[in-house]
Amino acid sequence: MYRIVPNFFSKNFIVNKLKIMYFDFIVRLSLKSADEIVSVSQTTSNDVFNFLKRNSFTIPENSEINVTSDDRILKKFNLVKKSFFLYCGNSRPHKNLNILYKVFETKKDLPLLVMAGKGHRAGTNTLNVGTVSDHELKSLYESAIAFVFPSFYEGFGLPVLESFYSRTIVVASKIPAFLEFESDNIIFFDPDNIEELHIALKDAQRRKFIDNDFLDKFNDKNLIAKYDELLAKI
Repeated sequence: MYRIVPNFFSKNFIVNKLKIMYFDFIVRLSLKSADEIVSVSQTTSNDVFNFLKRNSFTIPENSEINVTSDDRILKKFNLVKKSFFLYCGNSRPHKNLNILYKVFETKKDLPLLVMAGKGHRAGTNTLNVGTVSDHELKSLYESAIAFVFPSFYEGFGLPVLESFYSRTIVVASKIPAFLEFESDNIIFFDPDNIEELHIALKDAQRRKFIDNDFLDKFNDKNLIAKYDELLAKI
């Protein structure tokens, strides 16, 4: 990610360049010492090969996660189930949060956006709940209309999995890591286009989560056998 996202470490050119050199040394040394390399997605596998010329096994993005909910958490934040959109994560530039702030501040027909994590700002139609516990996060996932993921780049999409196992729709930017999820429960938009994001959010409000659309693919015996063979080689 630090090779792909501009100014990942710092806006200072020299600081950013020195840190890239340092991490290149650490990463190359780690890969050289490894017997095998396992990537969390095909996108990451491609990046490892393109930048570091090393092949890796790919673990499928549809891995299982257990999620439970507790309505008492909603009362803590004065929220009502299925009345808000959710984002959780950090606020680095590649997360593209400015488009979220803009769409929820300017489009008056949208409900509340809940932001979980460090460094987020509260706005006209935005609630910043800060860092939350795993239990609180699970409840927010299950209770949201949809999880919104506007990143310019990701190597993996763990919140997408967490949303799916919470039976919650995802509104995500149209980037390679997210396109690996083959599901009708995810709505894509151009991460530079606020109008496309607005349309996707309105679409999410009308949709219902499609059961088994994603889980059936994970439980496919051929898929499981394929990755059992990969693990046996490691």
